[in-house]
Amino acid sequence: MFKIIQRYLAVTFIPPFFLSVIFFTCFLLTFDLFKIMNVVINKGVDLPTMLILIKDLALSFMPMAIPLSVLFAMLYTMNKMSEDSEVIAMRSFGFSKHKLFLPFLIMGIFIALSIFSLNRNIIPIAYKQFANIVIKLSSKGTVSDLKSETFFTEIPNITLFAGKVYNQGKRMDNVFIHFKSPDNQVERIIFSQKGGLVHEGEDDWGLPQLRLHLENGNITKIEKATRDVEKVIFEEYDFPLFSRDSDPGFITKDSMKTNVQLIERIATLTKVEQKKDKRKAELEYWSRINAPFQCLVFVLLGFTLGIKKARGRSSNTGVLVLIVLIVYYSLLFFCISLSKKDILLASFANFAPTLLAFIVGAYFYRKLDWVS
Repeated sequence: MFKIIQRYLAVTFIPPFFLSVIFFTCFLLTFDLFKIMNVVINKGVDLPTMLILIKDLALSFMPMAIPLSVLFAMLYTMNKMSEDSEVIAMRSFGFSKHKLFLPFLIMGIFIALSIFSLNRNIIPIAYKQFANIVIKLSSKGTVSDLKSETFFTEIPNITLFAGKVYNQGKRMDNVFIHFKSPDNQVERIIFSQKGGLVHEGEDDWGLPQLRLHLENGNITKIEKATRDVEKVIFEEYDFPLFSRDSDPGFITKDSMKTNVQLIERIATLTKVEQKKDKRKAELEYWSRINAPFQCLVFVLLGFTLGIKKARGRSSNTGVLVLIVLIVYYSLLFFCISLSKKDILLASFANFAPTLLAFIVGAYFYRKLDWVS
């Protein structure tokens, strides 16, 4: 009897969980679908490539969608079982709250291990592939879209202008380039009398290796942090537009690195001027470690808050859950902002809200009305 009920509880939880994952993933996707649609419409992307883009982007939202899905699936499951008097029936058989919570805990552990595994390699690679495909698609029209006396801004962090463009960009006169680093701390302004695009094939990701060969010009480099200005005059200069080593914007974010790569990056960022980058990498790493614990804590919260009280007693489960979520994520984002300012450790910033949520869940679990 005990094993049958536990299997029944686990099976009851699975459908609302997967439906919640689909709902939250689709909801989060809507915020970036405009970016995809812009590329699809302007670059004539085929259906298979568009589906790959949506799949990779959907995977990148899993760390946020899955914990929320766990919570709402638990709430739905326990609310429905309470309304159908299944919880009361199980009580009458002598099942304790620990026995009824056990199958959900096992499911939570399985989900936590799954999200940990996804976060190690699959999600970062999917996010990186999405970003690289967007860059590749955007770059397809780079040569043909360049026009005389027109600002070209499709390359991430780069604004390109040429007074005259000949032979699809292979020769240009009076070239102006404004480059901004991904962290907005360094700007380069380049003027050149002549220039031309040089295509060097594609890398393993299909990302074009494209550089701009410039002649007779100058480079002005501006460091925002120190307000230093440096000017260099050149006869010839090669400016990388698309290259694996040129860091063209968002293809090298910490969120696109595997756990091993993140650890290596954190270990190499030892200089004082690299402190900001190190904090970002640490926040990304500890957020991945925190995600599985989020799932387990949300299982506990969903179980304790989802069981309705005895008849005749009011229940504000929805309002209470909403308050808990608002407090949790407000505290999480607040702690992360303090960590970015080097006030809190990245590990503490991620785990403090989760620990507080666990204490709240443990409190309600202890007070759970199980005898009435």
